[in-house]
Amino acid sequence: MVSIVFGNCQNMFKTILCLNFWFSSSFAYVFADNREKVIRCIAGNVTMQFKPELVDDKEVKTYVWNKVRGVNKDPSFAKFEPSVSSQLEIYYNDEHQVQNRLIHYPEEPATLYLTNLRKSDQQQYTLALSYVDYIGTPTEYIIDLEVQDVCFEKPKEVGKCAVTTCYTGDNGVLKTPDGAKQTVMGYKQVKVCDEATSGNYSCCNAAGTCLVQPLQESTDVSTMSTGVATRFCDEHGEWEPPNFINCTNEALVNASSLLESIIGNETQDQIRIQETVNNTLQLMKNLTSSTNGIGAGDLSSSVGVLEKIVTVTNATGLAIEKEVMMQQKLRKVE
Repeated sequence: MVSIVFGNCQNMFKTILCLNFWFSSSFAYVFADNREKVIRCIAGNVTMQFKPELVDDKEVKTYVWNKVRGVNKDPSFAKFEPSVSSQLEIYYNDEHQVQNRLIHYPEEPATLYLTNLRKSDQQQYTLALSYVDYIGTPTEYIIDLEVQDVCFEKPKEVGKCAVTTCYTGDNGVLKTPDGAKQTVMGYKQVKVCDEATSGNYSCCNAAGTCLVQPLQESTDVSTMSTGVATRFCDEHGEWEPPNFINCTNEALVNASSLLESIIGNETQDQIRIQETVNNTLQLMKNLTSSTNGIGAGDLSSSVGVLEKIVTVTNATGLAIEKEVMMQQKLRKVE
């Protein structure tokens, strides 16, 4: 118990100021621990993983998400009650317009997946938990979602191509280096695979806001390898052909790492997983069809990559490019 003695009005005023400062500072500290900001692109997807600090040994009764709807309006957005139903209940869907875009898995009760993002999705989302046989302040967690109205992803190398995605929402435009314009309804993937199409690309939304991204043809994938090559001299002092069995194409190594992160549940975005699998299969197709041939190290690594692809597709139920997959399996047998 703390006793506070006020000697006079001036001291009392100072004490009140101190207490107000203490309470404000404490609240701000707790608030920061239970709040985060998430930034995503329009027409893209977002995983809102709420991470409230749970009350020990207490069973959660309800998960209720709130979203600002205006003054004097019920902020309730969605509700999940495990003991009643495995389905997420959505409130005021006409205003939120999330039907078929909001995904919830009972095994991940505090996580929401929102697809095909719109600018109107940008809002503060609060998750409040109530517990069985417990009366007290609800546990909360806040996510401030920011939706950027135009995005151009950082290019990545896939085979001999530089690949990126232009996000604009509806009625967007992709401007190519030759001055041509392509309509973008949501998002469009861009692949630059030869020098003729290299240059500056502009990704513009309906309001005319543009982002410029230079895209260049990638170096031939057959020449980008990592590892240790060995070479010996014969009995006449002449160099023997180099041995590249311990060398692997860098792009193949990177693809293998991405698949490992998916298997380890570091990536849960279904669209990203699908793109990773398809891009990896295309990379392997490019490697095996290269005029320089595929090295022994690449062949060995390809077997491991194929196994990882099978693991990912079995776990996620994704469709894969069967023709490419079959070609890789035949080469594996040969």
